[in-house]
Amino acid sequence: MENDKFTIQIGDVLVLQNKNPLSWLIRIFTRSDYSHTEVFIGEKYTVGSAIAGVRKVEFDPGDKKYAVMRHKKLLNGLSQEDKDYLLNRINSKIGTKYDFKFTFLYQPSKQFTYRWLKVNPDKFRKTKFYKKIIKPIKRLLDVGTFLADDKFACSEYTGWVLKLKRWDTLSPQDVFEHQELVKMFVV
Repeated sequence: MENDKFTIQIGDVLVLQNKNPLSWLIRIFTRSDYSHTEVFIGEKYTVGSAIAGVRKVEFDPGDKKYAVMRHKKLLNGLSQEDKDYLLNRINSKIGTKYDFKFTFLYQPSKQFTYRWLKVNPDKFRKTKFYKKIIKPIKRLLDVGTFLADDKFACSEYTGWVLKLKRWDTLSPQDVFEHQELVKMFVV
């Protein structure tokens, strides 16, 4: 049964904790258990964005810790039409470049401000400092929150595929905590 809680279905998100040094740095800096996201596309394959860009890979759980998340709209399973739509959306971005600016400029500043300093993001974005200083710098550098779908970090891609709110700002931990997703199980 495809909508069983312990069965992975097309469109499910795998939020991963890899064992490499970059993963460890991401988890430390973001104060998170997770450092990567991918979208399940069937059989044993996922699609996600990494340094090489958006690509299809064979999912090998190995010794990885991961959570399977499902969009609330997909909790009752998928029709063939839903599957076709999701797979077309997922596959349409294979080959897209990796978003280095997002990963190395936007996310560090976001994590420092919101997770480390505990600044409320909604209040901060309404301040004159943000509007007069931060936003113009972000635009100049072409970094974060501009809904560009020509390059992706892993969590941006996952959010874009599932049309999650604020997809262009998400970290792997944000995906794990996203209000539109339900945790199915953790391994």
